[in-house]
Amino acid sequence: MKSYKVGLIVCFLLNLFFIKNSSASHIDPFRPFIKLTKETASPESLLPIQRLKLSEIKLTGIIWNTKNPLALIEDPAGKGYVLKKGDLIGPSGKVKEIKKDRVIIEESYIDIFEGKKTRFVELVLPQKEEAILP
Repeated sequence: MKSYKVGLIVCFLLNLFFIKNSSASHIDPFRPFIKLTKETASPESLLPIQRLKLSEIKLTGIIWNTKNPLALIEDPAGKGYVLKKGDLIGPSGKVKEIKKDRVIIEESYIDIFEGKKTRFVELVLPQKEEAILP
C-alpha cells in the first residue's frame, strides 16, 4: 500500500513539473488539424464569390482562348460568375490555371503541425452526356 502512495506522488510531481511546462500539454484535442487562412479581415469586404466554399461551386463552362481563357461557374443559388487566371475564389483560393476541361485553384491553409501549406483543387467540367436514341 505504501508503494502505491509513493508511485502516485511521483506521477503527480512528474505531471506538475515536466508535462505542465511543455508545449505538448497545450494542444487542444478538439481543434481541427487544418485551418483555412483568411485573405481579408472582414467578411463584409469580401466579394460574393469569396464567401462561398469551393465544394459549393459548380463549373458550368469554359470560354477557351489561348491567351485569356475564362471559366463560367455557378453558386448554389444559380448565380453565375466569370473567372480568369488570378481571380480570388472561396475563403482562401486563387485561380491558378484554366485548362480546356478544368479549372485549377490554389488554396492555402494552416496545418497545426507543419504550418502554412498549399493545396490544389480542381473543378472539372462535366462531360456532356451522349443522347441515346430509342
